[in-house]
Parts: sequence; structure tokens; C-alpha cells
Amino acid sequence: MDETNNFFPSSGTPKNLDTQSIPLFPITFVVVNQNNLTGEVTTDTMDEFLDLLLRMHPIGKHTSQLRLQTYTTNLKLSNTGSGWSELLSELDTVRNNDAGGSSQYYYGVVKVDYQQGVAGVGYIPSSANNSGFRTAIGWDYLTPASSGSYVLAHELGHNFGREHAPCGNVADADPLWPKESSYSNGKISAYGFDRVTKELIPTTYFDLMGYCEPQWISDYTYKNVLAFRKKSSLGKTAGDNSERPQVWIWGRYDSGRFILEPAFQTTMVPLPPEPGPYRLEGIDAQGQVVFFYDFQTTKVADLLNHEHFSFSIDRPADYERILTLRVRDDTGILAQQQGTAAIQLQPAKTHTVLQWHAESYPLVVIRDHTTGAILALARGGTTSFVATPGAQLTAVLSDGVQSETYAFTNP
Repeated sequence: MDETNNFFPSSGTPKNLDTQSIPLFPITFVVVNQNNLTGEVTTDTMDEFLDLLLRMHPIGKHTSQLRLQTYTTNLKLSNTGSGWSELLSELDTVRNNDAGGSSQYYYGVVKVDYQQGVAGVGYIPSSANNSGFRTAIGWDYLTPASSGSYVLAHELGHNFGREHAPCGNVADADPLWPKESSYSNGKISAYGFDRVTKELIPTTYFDLMGYCEPQWISDYTYKNVLAFRKKSSLGKTAGDNSERPQVWIWGRYDSGRFILEPAFQTTMVPLPPEPGPYRLEGIDAQGQVVFFYDFQTTKVADLLNHEHFSFSIDRPADYERILTLRVRDDTGILAQQQGTAAIQLQPAKTHTVLQWHAESYPLVVIRDHTTGAILALARGGTTSFVATPGAQLTAVLSDGVQSETYAFTNP
């Protein structure tokens, strides 16, 4: 045996270690209840889920916590993928509306009633320069063979910006995957090292971002995850750390169909949209565009032809006048939500005209906010009333049983 070549590097001169600083990795586990099945993760098992992520990815310092509240959905997850896209969108909405959620990665843990099929999904953010779409979901099987830990490491790889490695008949393989023969079929090419077992990982292993086994992380994936992590601006939006009234906009593109989910008002740190080819428009009762925001969608990995969007907009002072929210592109209207409680005010020479959705609210009571005096009892969707310009007024919209109340200033 030749003992003279037992050196690395072969020159025998050690190379300088390259050390790099990366941000803290904060993750929140969320117990998800779906189809009356509750995902199993506790503070005692979080480390088991994180095991392979920490052994493979460039993570560094990390924190982990369990969300106190279980998230319950009326969706049912199937092994063919139904329900998974919608649940991911819901959980991303939960993340961004939880206090401090936008500064965390969220990982939903689900229990399913099958053992083969879709095991997890996650977003592939368009860049590391925003804090959106750091959400993934995976099943709760920790046995056999640390399945749940592999799923988490794979789905968080997507959250770190990685596409699929070209192995296991993936339909959306990374177009930039290295072309060298040593990387063929998604192999890791370079030796890996397991810091826990102190073992070298053979170059014949497959990259964890594919579907072939056995798995480890390639140098290609490792370096790209490291670059993403170094640039990560996870957390508060730069220059605007304060919470303020927002309208949460969310939806998805699922297999050729655009879906705009019902918007809702919230108080949160603003998460503005990234400009893109789609436009959100706020429309009043006269069909006029009151505001618009351009945005782009974000890819959902592990589900072909699924993309999501979510962002917040500053709540306009006169948001009550918005009757319709719609999404469009250059081809036309793609999806919309029709409101029912919106009111529209128009000043005239001697009176003010108020319009609303009469089918949902057959009666509107208009009061002087200061005195409580009723100025009008209105029906039919349109009415005119007389009030002092600048007066503080209240419109109570009745559906026959329940009421919605809106305060406004007379034009």
C-alpha cells in the first residue's frame, strides 16, 4: 500500500477554509388538521423532522418553534395531489397574518390516509430579496427511513429557490442542472460528508431535490442554497416595519384556471406585490377602476402547472366603495370577486347619491353619526339624501337579520 499519497490536497499543503456568514434560519412548525386527521409533530419531535435538513443544507444557526394553535382546514388531501395546492395557499396566508409570521419559515405537518403519493409541496420563491412564500407542507411519517425528514429537507430546498434535480421522471427539472456526465440522472457528482455519522457519501448518490434514492445533497444544490441563504431578507419589509391596515389579496393559478380568493381586511406589516404580468383592479359601482396593482405569481413545486399569488395593499380610506376585485392580464379578465357590502357615494348639487348591492341588503339606514338621527330609510340599491357637506354619517346595511355598519364623510 502506497502511504505517500494519503493527503488531501495531494500537495500536502492545507487549503484555507472558506467560512461564510448566513442569516439565522427560523422555522415554525404548524399542526394541520385535515379530513379529521391531525398531523403529529411536537416540541419533542421537531428535531427529528429537521435532522436531514441540518445534516445536508447550509443552515448554520437556527431556531424552531411549534405554533400554539392547530390550523384546521375543510380540505381533504389525496395521494394524487388534490387539496395540497389550496392548503399551501391557506397556510401561506396564515403565516403572513400571524404576528411575527413573516419573519419565519412555516412548515405545515399533515396526517394523510395513504402511504404512497404526494408527500409534500412547497413554494419556489422568485428571489431571496423578499420575505414572501417561505411556506411548505409535508406528511408526518417519521418512519420508515425518516420519510418526513427527507420530505422537509426536499420542500425547504424549494423554499431556498431550488428546482427539481433530473431524476425520477420529474416533469419540471431544473433547466440549469449541470451537464457534466458526473451529474447525469441527478447524481451528486462530488463526495458528500455526513457530519453526524462521520461518513463519506458516495458520488453515486442522487440529489435530494430529485425523486431517486439513495439521496444526499450535491455541491451544485449546496452552493445555490448557500447563495440564496446569504441574500435572504426574510422578515420585515425594508424601510417599513410598522403594522398598518391592509387588504390581503390571494389566489392561485391551478392547471389553467385562475382563482381569486375572497380578500379580507387585516392589520399587518405590508407585503407589497412584486411587479409582473398580472393586474389586480379595484372597481366601484359605476365600473370605474379605483386602484390597480401589478403582480406576479410564484411557482408551487411538486404540483405541475400550479402557481400562487399573495400580497397586501394599503387599505384605502374609501375602500367601502369597492364593489369588485378582479385580476386581468393582456388577454382580459381572468378572475374576480363581487362584493356585497360596498357602498358608493356621489355628490350632486343639492343632495348625495348612495348606491349599494340591493339583493344582499334590501334596506339601508342612513344616520347622522353625531346625533344618531335617521336621514333616510332606503331600498332598491340607490337613494339620495340631504346632509351637510363634511358631515359624519353612518350607513347601516341590513340583510333582513344581520347588519353591516359603515362610517363615512358626506362629500
